[in-house]
Amino acid sequence: MAGIVFISPYQELTNTVNRVIEKYQITNMEVLEGNLDQGLILAQKAVNDGATIVISRGGTYKLLKSKLHTIVLELKLTIFDIENSIGTIVKSEEDIAIMGYDNMIQAYRMLANLNHDHIHIHQLQYDEKVEPYIKNFVKKGIHSFIGDTIVTEHCRRLGYPCQIIASSDESVKMVIDDAQAVLEGQKKESEFNKRYTALMDSVHDGFIATDEKETVIACNLMAEKILNLDKNHLIGKTIRSVPELKDFLKIYSEEETVIEELALIDGRNMAVSNVPIQVQNVNRGSVLIFQEVATLQKFENKIRKKVLGTGFAAKYLLSDIKHSSRIMRECIIRAKKYSQYDSTILIEGATGVGKELFAQGIHNQSSRRHQPFVAVNCAALPESLIESELFGYEEGAFTGSRKGGRPGMFEMAHNGTIFLDEISELPLQTQGHLLRVLQERQIVRVGGTSIVPIDVRIICASNKNLEKEAAAGRFREDLLYRVNILSLKIPHLDERKEDIPILMNFYLSKYSTKYDKKGLGFSEEVVEYLTDYHYKGNVRELEGLIERGVILADDDKIALADIQKESSVNDSVQLEKTEIKSVEGLFADLPTLKALEEEYIAYLQNKVATTNELSEILGINRSTLYRKLNENKK
Repeated sequence: MAGIVFISPYQELTNTVNRVIEKYQITNMEVLEGNLDQGLILAQKAVNDGATIVISRGGTYKLLKSKLHTIVLELKLTIFDIENSIGTIVKSEEDIAIMGYDNMIQAYRMLANLNHDHIHIHQLQYDEKVEPYIKNFVKKGIHSFIGDTIVTEHCRRLGYPCQIIASSDESVKMVIDDAQAVLEGQKKESEFNKRYTALMDSVHDGFIATDEKETVIACNLMAEKILNLDKNHLIGKTIRSVPELKDFLKIYSEEETVIEELALIDGRNMAVSNVPIQVQNVNRGSVLIFQEVATLQKFENKIRKKVLGTGFAAKYLLSDIKHSSRIMRECIIRAKKYSQYDSTILIEGATGVGKELFAQGIHNQSSRRHQPFVAVNCAALPESLIESELFGYEEGAFTGSRKGGRPGMFEMAHNGTIFLDEISELPLQTQGHLLRVLQERQIVRVGGTSIVPIDVRIICASNKNLEKEAAAGRFREDLLYRVNILSLKIPHLDERKEDIPILMNFYLSKYSTKYDKKGLGFSEEVVEYLTDYHYKGNVRELEGLIERGVILADDDKIALADIQKESSVNDSVQLEKTEIKSVEGLFADLPTLKALEEEYIAYLQNKVATTNELSEILGINRSTLYRKLNENKK
């Protein structure tokens, strides 16, 4: 159905309208012919089918205007229409009766030449009977009439002549232009309303607007969802008459703007805002904006993840830990149990036993598995930057700070897990700040004053005995009690020799695939050597030996020479057995300076408690020390 429908009361007008439509190539309009009740039936069907504007004239227009719930435009009679239709008739001396509704009669009265004694005018009301007035005029000796469609039909049925006033092409074009303008306005208003509705329904908060009489005039989808109400239950009612909104009334009644005030609404904590609308100091209503605090927290976490990136993820599961020993099986069972609780966990074990592997597995076994896993090596952080890295900083907190500041590792781990490896290496001052974070579950950025709440599960790890460190004053005793609520000790590889074969095969498969040396195996000598080997570096060292063997192997078996180093700097006994020999004045059999440095650093590592002490004894800064330690591992 076209957007505009023209209900024509008589055939001549139908022809005129069709002529105008064809002349001006109007495509969004349909013409239907029907007078009064018949016209009403046609118009109602057209509106039901999608027409939004109806045009008609005379009594039919009056009827449609009173019955239809849509825009109805009138084809008005103009002075020119009247002059063109009855100019010759009114000039005669014969008495003439002019009958019609107000729109027609007003047009007649605008003609000065109708002010004659032989012209008799009667304005009809919509519910009046026409025929008695015609007969009354006939009794007075008046037998000629001018009228609209209904008057013409009655006159002709009674046998009296009646001149109908025809609408000109120009009048029809004018009302069609008006209808097109209204239709365009409807379209723009509809587009605006759709954008407005889409905007309101897309916002994250509930939204209810009232007018100056406190009547609800708008409600978005989120408000319906939060309140569990249909907007049709709200719109049109006063806000004070809706029981579900009674808890909002205290904030709603505030004369000043209220922003995100916490309120208990229907037993739920909500952040509620109320914005009164003032126009020229006159109240024009108000806007209530609200959201559940729990939903805001989830949304905040989602935003944090998007802003901070998704690079913090745990890759490994507890099932990825390769083992066959009973002691490791017990560790995994305990780790699975710990994963179901949010209490702080302390994982202890020598370097290379797989403490982070367990931490990742615990995270992935927990309810936080879909949230960030942030691993922090406390020993690798420069002392001057430790707190800004952990807790973040505000813009201008120190020279070189990033514009806009930066979130710390704890913020990045919000709703997830933070893994603090080598926690024993934290300075005592930072340990104090960490203790407060563990107790309050909130942080303050370096250089900042606002409190940032955090929800994180904390897993710590250390390759040192923290009880001994606390006794020596190098680790806060009160912090130890907070991090050691749940403890997990990972055994040294030398304590679980039965795990070595399964680990050997796992790493053989891994690196054979990586270096495209499939089908590679171990010689018997290598199996015996690796099974009896003393692993100072635990699983990490075993992995390194096998990677080396895969790379150097020339046959289908990894030989002993492939995994042994030319100069075994890790075996102090071998170094002690080195004999100093002179060959033609050159000390070819002496260990190299590099080997002596590595052995010296390894010796001191077993004598001191922290990397700070080690760097002080060696007379080098921490970054140089870390570089040398990394080189020594290769």
